[in-house]
Amino acid sequence: MIEYYSGTWCGNCPCAHQALNDIKNTYPQTIALSYHGGGNDPWQNFNGDQVRTLLGFSASAAGIIDRTSNQVGYSSWMTRVSDRYSNFQMSPVNLNVTAKSFNSVTRTLDMTIDATALENLTGQYKISFVLTEDNLVYPQNYYSQCGTPGYVNNYVHSHVVRSMVNGASGENLNSGAWNQNETVTKNISTVLDAGWIPENCRVVIFVYKESTSLNVSNVQQAIEESVIGTTGITGNSGSVENYSLSQNYPNPFNPATNVSFTIPKDGNVSFRVFDSKGSEVRNYLNAYLQSGTYNVQIEGSDLPSGVYFYELRTDDFREAKRMILLK
Repeated sequence: MIEYYSGTWCGNCPCAHQALNDIKNTYPQTIALSYHGGGNDPWQNFNGDQVRTLLGFSASAAGIIDRTSNQVGYSSWMTRVSDRYSNFQMSPVNLNVTAKSFNSVTRTLDMTIDATALENLTGQYKISFVLTEDNLVYPQNYYSQCGTPGYVNNYVHSHVVRSMVNGASGENLNSGAWNQNETVTKNISTVLDAGWIPENCRVVIFVYKESTSLNVSNVQQAIEESVIGTTGITGNSGSVENYSLSQNYPNPFNPATNVSFTIPKDGNVSFRVFDSKGSEVRNYLNAYLQSGTYNVQIEGSDLPSGVYFYELRTDDFREAKRMILLK
């Protein structure tokens, strides 16, 4: 599991994202948690966001592998991950999701998880539940070593931490010795914010052994589950059949609002915002996207109050909707 500090303002972070993609191509079971922070990043505030301090992050594009050391730069991630897969293949803990349900009306996610010790364990073990979201479209800064310098509007952000459901440090699993084959059952219930797209959200569940500081509290086991769909299957639902463009939420808004859209097939997609006179004020997306569900966060802090229109356009579909910025 890789936990790293990221930000839309961070020019080195696209390099870190590419390093992570390379790792996931080589080791597909690798789980990533992206803790955004700093600047005007739209996702820096979340339940449990003090985890950034507890893990000791002092630089962006730095990560911690399985909580085994201090932060390291993205150029070292592959080596660290390879070492973990090669030399620490057996975990002393097993995690199993035994029940999961998501109520699309109340947006409530309920899960039951069994944690089983595979050997006699001593010390304090804790369990964390973390909600992440993929396919978030928002401008990303680039430094020259990562691509063309400047901000790229088409950037799609993944594994963005939305909530540490049971806090930055999780909760205790055992009280006293945790004996081999002993199972501890945990239940969670959490409500997804209205601006989050359930099809793009995942739950990361991991167990770690408490130590002197969080960054060296070794992760014993980690799994990832989709919020919707069958237990054990992660990722987008894969059932997008039609083009759609949602009404922004909240509306009216100040300073930011969210819009979701679906595309049933791969293709060129643009997403733009216009003022009431038809002048373009934002160009968030002009790129080739894979089919799926996406979310765009529209930022209006530097725009005057008024009526605006946002438009989704593909080769086969075009739709625009009205929204109000009210300061």
